Amino acid sequence: MVILTAIAKILMGLFIIALVLAFITAIFLLGAIVATLGTATQPLFGRDREDDEPEMVNHPDHYNRPGQKECIVEMEEKFGTKYVQHFCLLSRYKYLYRCGLKDGATQELSKANWYRNKFLSLGGDDELLNIVPDNAKAAAYRRMGGNACIKKEATSHEC
Repeated sequence: MVILTAIAKILMGLFIIALVLAFITAIFLLGAIVATLGTATQPLFGRDREDDEPEMVNHPDHYNRPGQKECIVEMEEKFGTKYVQHFCLLSRYKYLYRCGLKDGATQELSKANWYRNKFLSLGGDDELLNIVPDNAKAAAYRRMGGNACIKKEATSHEC
């Protein structure tokens, strides 16, 4: 009888340990699921800042939809890294080309820089970044490290 009581106590102890481990595992799994959902829709509707203003450069509202991946992530999955590299390179060129003519020079240069960084993070050839629009003033452009225009003149299409 003493042996049966001892075995019952050991089994009860093992059962309690198993419950505690199951609870801890459930917490970690739930955290992983929440983290995955957070990056898949990261951030929801492009709200990056604490003041809840729309983020127009890094994660704009119009490229994020609830419950879906960000557009650039989905593009990479569907078309592959090489094509998204080219997209980023050409998008950067476009923002440098139209610098100051649509959304304001600061925002457009920020977007161009975002695409530059994304292009490089995807393994893009940094030599291709030396190709700049004809309307960028070459000397000023090089002085600023290729990431900013000195002046914008909307009428002459110069940044």
